[in-house]
Amino acid sequence: QDFVRVEPPRVGRGRKKQRSESEPPVPAGHGLAGRRQDRSRDTYDTERQERFSQTVDRAIQQIANLAAQPEKIQDADLSSTCGVMAEMVVEDSDQSLDSINFGTQTELSNRCAQLCLLSMSVAIELKYSDDDVKLLGIAGMIHDLGLLTMPKRLRDPTITLSFDEMAEYLQHPLITDELVKNCLSVPTEARILALQVHELPDGSGYPKGLPAFRHHRLTKILNVVDVYLSLVQAGAGRPAMIPHDAIAFILYNCQAELFDPKIVRALINQMSLYGIGGRVKLESGTEAKIVRRDSDHYDQPVVAVEGRPNFLMLSESDDNIDSLLHCPDTEMRFTRDLFESVPLNSLVRASFE
Repeated sequence: QDFVRVEPPRVGRGRKKQRSESEPPVPAGHGLAGRRQDRSRDTYDTERQERFSQTVDRAIQQIANLAAQPEKIQDADLSSTCGVMAEMVVEDSDQSLDSINFGTQTELSNRCAQLCLLSMSVAIELKYSDDDVKLLGIAGMIHDLGLLTMPKRLRDPTITLSFDEMAEYLQHPLITDELVKNCLSVPTEARILALQVHELPDGSGYPKGLPAFRHHRLTKILNVVDVYLSLVQAGAGRPAMIPHDAIAFILYNCQAELFDPKIVRALINQMSLYGIGGRVKLESGTEAKIVRRDSDHYDQPVVAVEGRPNFLMLSESDDNIDSLLHCPDTEMRFTRDLFESVPLNSLVRASFE
């Protein structure tokens, strides 16, 4: 079949972005962005992996506990949790992203932690201020608290809902806002961001259908990351999309000005064109897993090859990516004709009969 394949020279092309007062300041070298380490030549560290996994598990459990006992949100130190996760990105952004298992079908609390970590990682890549990074992290953590309090059927993205169930489902951001409105640990801006995670620039999102000019300046990061996470997880009537095709679909929708090209490029810089955790076949015939980005070589990531003790930097190798691998039972590829015929909302929003 004629599957899509992103051509690297096309990445980064998009409409010319107007200068805006909302552009973030570039922080000094002591900020999160200035301290981030380049570990593209390192293998994964076992001690770091265990520590990162424990941090992520604690964040997931904190989210689940808050949904079960929302009266305790007032006492939750969400800022500290996000601060620790942001430091993971600074220490080793690739291994931190690998530790949270993007693309796997998980509980909503895990999904909240994914949005938290990847949004902060993108913001750090863009050199946003430390305060902005933390706001995005808190918003990511709490954004689905309202949905976590709803019946289990509504929380399963693979189930097609009835019309009434869909109407109830679309209210979950408002329920989240009600849960956290009196919480001093949730800044007002984080509340606004959590309310707008599922809004889209063209006004087709929910719960209020707000057009882009009414969005918070940081909502555009959450929009891109939330869509990516929705695509690489199974939805109603479809398996999960492989990371490369999810990124390609987001790039395609960039042309319709649904997403900020700078944000999309920052996501690609974090994940490469193939997604951390994605699987590929090399020209040598060996199979490999994407484990690291390699600076600006977004089309030549660092891979792990079974049987090799060290990671392989494709930018310094004669080998290259030949094709993309996927499991037909649990993953889908996107053909070129689907790009034009399938609307974004049908893939990222719960479906109803």
